[in-house]
Amino acid sequence: MHAAGYARPWVVTPGQRVSLHASLPQATHIDLVRIACANAERQPDGRPHGPAQRIVALADAVSGRHGPEPQPLQPGAQVHATVDGLPDWAALAVLIAVQRLPRGHGGAVLSLQDAAGNGLQIDLQAVGARQARLRVALTGSADTLELPLPGSDWLLLTLVFDAQSLRLRTAVCRATVPDGVPIAWRETRLSIGTMPAGAPSVVQLGTRPDAAAADVRLDLVSVLPRSSIDALSPRALLADEGSTPVPWEAPVGPGRCLLRARLGTGRSMQDLAGQATITEAQRPYTAVRGVRWDGRWQDPSAAPTHYSALHFSSDQLLDAQWLPTLSWTVPADLPSGAFAFRLQAAGDVEPVYASFFVTAAGRPRQPLAVLLPTFSYLAYSNAVEDMRGPVVTPAPHAAEQRLDGLHPAHGRSIYERHPDGHGVQWVGSRRPLWSVSPGHRPWQFVADSWLLDWLDRSGQAYDVITDHDLHRLGAAALAPYRVVLSGHHPEYTSTTMWDGLWRYLIGGGRLLYLGGNGWYWRTAVDEGADLIEVRRAEDGTRPHMAAPGESHCAFSGENGGLWRRLGRPPQQIVGVGMAAQGFERAAHFHKGPDASAAEVAFVFDGVPGDRFGESGWWGGGAAGWEIDRSDADLGTPAGTWWLGRSEGHHPSMMRTKEELLSYVPPFRDAKARSDVVLAPVGQGDVFAVGSMTWIGALHGEGPAPTDVATITTNVIRRFLDPAPLPRKPVPDR
Repeated sequence: MHAAGYARPWVVTPGQRVSLHASLPQATHIDLVRIACANAERQPDGRPHGPAQRIVALADAVSGRHGPEPQPLQPGAQVHATVDGLPDWAALAVLIAVQRLPRGHGGAVLSLQDAAGNGLQIDLQAVGARQARLRVALTGSADTLELPLPGSDWLLLTLVFDAQSLRLRTAVCRATVPDGVPIAWRETRLSIGTMPAGAPSVVQLGTRPDAAAADVRLDLVSVLPRSSIDALSPRALLADEGSTPVPWEAPVGPGRCLLRARLGTGRSMQDLAGQATITEAQRPYTAVRGVRWDGRWQDPSAAPTHYSALHFSSDQLLDAQWLPTLSWTVPADLPSGAFAFRLQAAGDVEPVYASFFVTAAGRPRQPLAVLLPTFSYLAYSNAVEDMRGPVVTPAPHAAEQRLDGLHPAHGRSIYERHPDGHGVQWVGSRRPLWSVSPGHRPWQFVADSWLLDWLDRSGQAYDVITDHDLHRLGAAALAPYRVVLSGHHPEYTSTTMWDGLWRYLIGGGRLLYLGGNGWYWRTAVDEGADLIEVRRAEDGTRPHMAAPGESHCAFSGENGGLWRRLGRPPQQIVGVGMAAQGFERAAHFHKGPDASAAEVAFVFDGVPGDRFGESGWWGGGAAGWEIDRSDADLGTPAGTWWLGRSEGHHPSMMRTKEELLSYVPPFRDAKARSDVVLAPVGQGDVFAVGSMTWIGALHGEGPAPTDVATITTNVIRRFLDPAPLPRKPVPDR
């Protein structure tokens, strides 16, 4: 086992304290480093493929030996509720609705126990690929009752204690079809020797010390006086109008625990009766369809009783819950940038890095800032092999190899599914982030470190700010800067971020969008839990689809999905938007119809000829991987200068599905291209390159700048000049 760790907070300001939370199987030397360039690519002869890796130890920072001190992980969604005043076992009823997708792992579902651990336990057993059953037992008893789970329908279940038995009533429910909720119960009994004494006080859902959570969806988890529901049929129990709880759910009177999902940030569960103390070591998903959902509503806030369920995943890991190993106060004069705790155990050739970012937000030093897309870093964090970007060289990548050896123990990316097929919707930074580290191919953070390296080598001073800052501060995070540079793949954007960038640009700010597939997915945020959320609604290039009725974000209540589908195509804000993707190779650009205009001559100063970007370290060119196109119909501003368009793409460069109305065979598609534009946005300006491989073409083989570097330098220099940029005349219509 290797050392592993993460930093909290992940984005930190000078003067703030940052902690390392690490699991150290053996004695490990720990110090602090600045990650100036994280490139691990190598050519066959061992020379760097692209810029050389630069990782610099910080003088006078923490440095020393720690451990061994391994820390455990307990994955799987889990909720623990303690509640006093519940009825005695003989006077209570337990109600629960259970749904399982046709696959997934078995495991713990519910435990109801007293302080001594005596009580009732429900587990799920997977039987083959598509069958499962619930196992009901008393703690410590060999007597069990097994109930088959119905396909993808809900099983509504009540349990009450009689003299010498546990009586179970069940109903198979499907509220989306007429008469899908039965009017009568099916009854069965489990003989018991002795009824537990006293009253329960602990409800445990999902993972418990002896078992991981089952992949299952739970609703209506209730412990209450049996008299309140004994006379009710299944149909009467589920009857409601979407927003008003039925009488048996009214949070009145003692002796009730009514556990339901809640929307918003902070936690996933609430007790409608207000009696339970709830902790959630790994939060289950909310804003998911419950047993009452009948298809009439799509917005959880409009019908909360239809969305009172929680989705439990056996491998959920949002917070490793590790104790801090050490902490460090960021010096007030430390320049912003990418940093890490470096963990080097004896015998390990390559160290382990726990990255974090020191931001200049609120303390600007330079007129230019690099906006690192930290939400996108999280979205791809710990992704599986085929979602880490193209292989650039066959050089070994230590961080990827370590991730492969333990995945998904440190949590998944939102490009994956849980074992039951439910798409991953929440990810966070309170766990080891192997993909935000040296030792990974150039994708997301490692790719953007090439940009920081190029700026350093070019002598261009800059501050670093992050998506987290833009979400927290809005336009105020950008306002001090004359110019802002994006990373190569700023895909995930919250509403606050979009609004902040818009206001910055409208007010006269200037942006170099140096990537592709930007401003694509709406992203919700739980700042207090260091989590982001993405719902894959309706359309887009995506690894999974939101289920019907589950397109709204739990954290914010907003309808999720593509910004394009939400009325804000990227073309409106940066001039270009996602058009196509293909990873076989990168291509080049041909100068566009406005490239020769005197007003924009500064862009191509020193770049003769009609083509540019014909070389690059990622795929061999500056136009590749995921590319963006201008489109007046989607909001590219009138008066945009069209400076270049890509050409020579491999046939696998195909337009994204939101662009197409039906399946079509591959064809020579003029819209599967990248555009370089200079777009006016209000009083501001955006230079957009519409390509993820542009940054990979900034460095050359030798000291001479590449044409891509020359163009980028020209634009930075002109954007830093406060003189207004010329506007392209727009003909009257």
